Formats: sequence, structure tokens, C-alpha cells
Amino acid sequence: MPTLYHMPIAICAQKVRVCLAEKGVVWDGQDVTEKLRSPEYLKLNPAGYVPTLVHEGEVVTESRVISEYIDETFDGPTLQSSDAYRRSVMRRWTKQIDETFHPFIFILSFVGLFRERILQLPEEAQRKSMPLDPLKADRMANMLKDGWNSPYLVMALRRFEKLACDMEAALDTSTWLAGDDYSLADADYTPYLQRMEDLGLEWLWASRPALKDWYDRVRSRPSFAAVVSDWIAPEARQAVAAQSREIGPRFQQALVAAQ
Repeated sequence: MPTLYHMPIAICAQKVRVCLAEKGVVWDGQDVTEKLRSPEYLKLNPAGYVPTLVHEGEVVTESRVISEYIDETFDGPTLQSSDAYRRSVMRRWTKQIDETFHPFIFILSFVGLFRERILQLPEEAQRKSMPLDPLKADRMANMLKDGWNSPYLVMALRRFEKLACDMEAALDTSTWLAGDDYSLADADYTPYLQRMEDLGLEWLWASRPALKDWYDRVRSRPSFAAVVSDWIAPEARQAVAAQSREIGPRFQQALVAAQ
């Protein structure tokens, strides 16, 4: 049985959990929220992030790589097309996550949801919360200091506005992101749309019917429970929903003001 080292709220872990659910894989979960910087975990993943998959003694890291490994290793419905072109379309979508969407969703999540909480911590605890990557740590330090005035905020909002536009165009001509079959692209973007909703960004697809329909369909799949509801208490979800109603308009105002 594979073991997934993960955190309930970590978006990269969420997309791997969706993949596992779609494949019907039985797995053991190890929540490392309190152990992310522990020597034991750093032996498995020296970068100090989640998720990490251990299967038959082998360690697999990087969420995109883990999802492809799961699809190619375990029985269940295939999540990668047998057609080379369709696989290339799928990989164009998943590649963008690593290049821009994950760093930018971190920016919006940090400013909107986590910054105030971290500011209340003692200085030493704030220091320990910084990413090990020096570039990410520098960006987080800027956002910790400047908050809603950080220049990274508008950069992220503009990129997600383009994402909504690109998804609408793709889904206007095909059922799923990489064609007529559900794929790893759809699994990977599911938790990103959920996080965008948590940030009050539903206005980005309010006038985009194809994207809205896609999001309704992925939410109706049994695998959607692997994103948050299987792992995060209802009261915590209610708190996030209340916060999203406050920060969503602030994000919208920041984007309009920058145009």
C-alpha cells in the first residue's frame, strides 16, 4: 500500500489526493503538518514540502510527477490519453501549474488567508514558517511586510484572470481540459478552482459558462471530497467561507484599480 505524506490544506497534496481517488487506490496517509521540518521528514524530502509518496520502498516527490506515477502504476481508469497529442495538451496545462499558478495561488492565499495569523506569531516562529527556498522566502517576507500593497498581488490576480479566460476558451470546444476525456489536467486544476473559491474569486468565472459548468461537474465527482471535505472540519470550512466573502471584493477592487 502506498503512503502519502501530506497536509490537509496543501494544494499540491490535494491534487494528488484527487488523483488517488480517481484511480480508486487504497493508501495510507501521514499528516506532516507539524513535522514538515523534522529530520525524519527531511530525509524523505529534503526540500521540506508536501506531498511525498512512498511505494514499495521508493520515494516519489513533486506532485505532478507523483500523479503521473500513480496513473501509470495502479489499476483504474486511465488519466492520460493514449493519443500523443492529447497527452501534450494535458501536459501543457499541468506544466503551467508549476511555472506560475502554484507560486501565484500561494501569493493570494498568503495575503488573503494566512498573513494576519503569521503576524501574530513570535518572531522566531515567523522565521521558521519561511520556505526553505531563498526566492520564495524573499517573496513571503515582502508580502508579510506589505500585505495588500505588495506588487506581487496584482501580478497574481492578472495571471488568474488570464487562466479563467484560457479555461473558458478550451472548455468551449471540448468537454474536459485536454479533450473529451477526464485527465490529470482536470484533476490538477480541481483544487486550484476550489482555492480560488475559498479566496472569493468566483467572480472570475461568473460570466464564463463553460468554466462554470466544468467546475460544477468536477465538484459532482466523488473525488472532489479528497480536496477538502474528507480532511478539513466543517467549522473550519465555514470560517474560510466567511473570510472569502470579505477578501473576494478586496481582490476584485485591487485588480480594477491596477487596470
